[in-house]
Parts: sequence; structure tokens; C-alpha cells
Amino acid sequence: MDKWLESNLFAKIFAVMLAVLLWLVVSTEEPTAPPSLTEHEFKVPVTYNLDETQYALIDATESVDIILRGNPADIRTVMPGSLRVIADIDGLGHGVHEQIPVIIEGVPRGVTASSRPATVMLELARKTTVELPVRITLQGTAAPGFTAGQPIVSPSRVFVTATEEELDYIELITAQVNIDNARSVIDETVRVRAVDNEGNELDVEINPTVVDVIVPVSSPFKELPLSLQYEGFPAEGFAVNEVRLSTDQVTIFGPISEIERYEFFPGPVVSIADLRETTTIEQQLQPIHGTTKVEPEEVLITVEIVPSETTRIEDIPITINGVADNISVTLDFQTTDISLEAAPNRIENVQRDDIQIFIDVSNKSLGEHQVPVQVNTPRFVRPFAIERPTITVVIERTEENNEQSP
Repeated sequence: MDKWLESNLFAKIFAVMLAVLLWLVVSTEEPTAPPSLTEHEFKVPVTYNLDETQYALIDATESVDIILRGNPADIRTVMPGSLRVIADIDGLGHGVHEQIPVIIEGVPRGVTASSRPATVMLELARKTTVELPVRITLQGTAAPGFTAGQPIVSPSRVFVTATEEELDYIELITAQVNIDNARSVIDETVRVRAVDNEGNELDVEINPTVVDVIVPVSSPFKELPLSLQYEGFPAEGFAVNEVRLSTDQVTIFGPISEIERYEFFPGPVVSIADLRETTTIEQQLQPIHGTTKVEPEEVLITVEIVPSETTRIEDIPITINGVADNISVTLDFQTTDISLEAAPNRIENVQRDDIQIFIDVSNKSLGEHQVPVQVNTPRFVRPFAIERPTITVVIERTEENNEQSP
């Protein structure tokens, strides 16, 4: 028996039987089917990695259809938004570009993806940066009687970046400030906008996007000519040639009912007595009755002094002032001579009609009186000698004529 098991024939018979057994096992198993494949379609927006500081996207393919092919289980792992389609626009410049390839990202392993269409198009416009002024638009009205002044804006100019076509649509760069019922200065930071000729805001880049605006708001005011009074005369042998003011206009502030009363500003009395040389005098200006403020608060008065000249005018009529009804006044002289002193340019222009010589009898009783003669001369012309400084007058009551006509 042992020899049989160890024989070569037994080994061959055993090998044949084992081969038959293996064939039977394999032939009885069912064949394994290959895995099933499926397709799924997604609409995905196209991403353009654009340098927005240099170019604007005028037109472009907005989205493409992505077709995924693969095992359903793998495709089910794709979540909305996990796919990205990126257009390869490196090196593209101004103009229209077509057949731009796309890159699909977010595709699971074992799944293939294709794009429909396979390429996209876009149009680029080169951007330009220009510097434009900012115009402030005031909205509303200040409180009654108050006035809004000229706005002060900082910075006064901004940089605008846009395409040439967009720049052509810009009517102005503006910032709006509300001054409705304002009673004091307005200091605000406001947004800057670009608008077209119809006031529509344009979508362009502005730098900076905000500006600081100060709007002065002042109370009612009125500009008036400055009127100064002078007292005294320069030293003997000298005269005023000219007076120059740092300003001849002032502005008063206050209630409208008060400031409208004034037609000129009554300035201070300036003394020029005994001046011998050109002098600059500083005078403070004070608010007049009913007003709150005056601008400027001081005025510089330059009095130019020159050597004087004299002239004599003869036979100037003497005028009587203050004569009551039914009163007659008799003078012992009807005219008088007068000597005048002034700067050369003034003395040569003095005319007889410029001199007024008069007496005042308004407070005199009936009878004879010695009345001083008074003189009015043009400004800065001094009367230094009057032939008759006093006049004898006789004041009488006139007889009423009670007779009636026949």
C-alpha cells in the first residue's frame, strides 16, 4: 500500500482529480458584472481672475454646463457649489477675446468632467485714472435769516478710475451736505459720488471715497460804507492831502429788523489835531445799536500830511438861519471875505459855492445882537481868517397887514 501511494502513477491520478475539482468550482460561480456608469449635469458660473485695477469686464460668458461621468456613488459626493469653472485669461488685454479655455476644479477622483461649451468669451476695457474736482451740493435751506457760505472741502479733488466710456458719462463728482434749518457752522464727512447729466449715480472707483466739508452758516448781515468823522486840524503850515483806509466797507450782523435800519456805518471820530507828518491811526470798530457784531473789528487810517497853501475868497454872501415867521433880521454887512488853508491839490479846487457862511438867530430875542459868523468848508479845508467874525443884527417883528382888499 505504501508503495502504491509513493508511486508516480498515483501522483498523476491525484493531480488530474484536483484539476477537475477546481474546474467544477470555478465553472459553477456566477460572473461578476462590471460597475454601472452615470452622467450628471451642473450649471456652474464662470470665474474670471481679473485685475480690476487695470481692466473692467464689459461682457463675458456667465456660466457653462459641466457634465460629470462616473460611478453614481462618486457623483453623489458632488455638492452644489463645490465645482468651480475658471477661465484662463492670463495675458489678455483690452478688447474682445473668444475661445478661452476653462479649468474645472472640484471634480471627485474617478469622475471625468467636460464643459459645454468647451470655451468662453469675454470683452475687457482698459481703465484710466483721472483727477477731478469735487463740487459740494447743499440740500435744504438755513434757518430764517441765516445764510450758508461757500463750502470748504478737503480734499478738493479726487481720483476716479473707470473706462474711457464710463468717464465720458461723468457729469460731475459731488458730495451732498444737508443745511436745512442750520443756525451754526456745519462740519461733516460725506460720501463722494459720480453722477451723469441726469443725476444718476455711476458705478466707478473713487479715491478717497469721502471728503471733509465745512459750511459756514452766518446770521443776517448787511454791508455798509464806513463813514468816519475827523476833529481838529493839523499844525499850522500843514494840511491833510489824503486819507487812506484799510477798508471802506464793513459788515454788520444782527436781526434783520435792526440791520436794515442802517445805510452807513458811523465810525469813530478821528483826531487829526496838530499832526505834522503822515500818520497811521488804528481805530477799533464797535457794534452799533441793535447789532451783534461788526467785521472787521478795526480799521487802519493813514493820514497823509503835506505843507499847506492858502487862498482868499472875497465877498461871500452871509446866510441867515433860524428866522421865525413874522420876524425880520437886518445885517450891518451882507458879505465877508475869508482866508482858507489846505493841501495844494485841495486849495486849487475850492470854489466860491463850496463855502457856506451863515449866522444863526434861532434863539435870539427882538433887538440888536452881536452874532458870531459860522463857516462850513470842504473836508480838510481850514478857514483861518474871516474878515468879519461877528455881525451886528437887528431883529424886529414885522407888521401884519390886516387891511383887506376893497
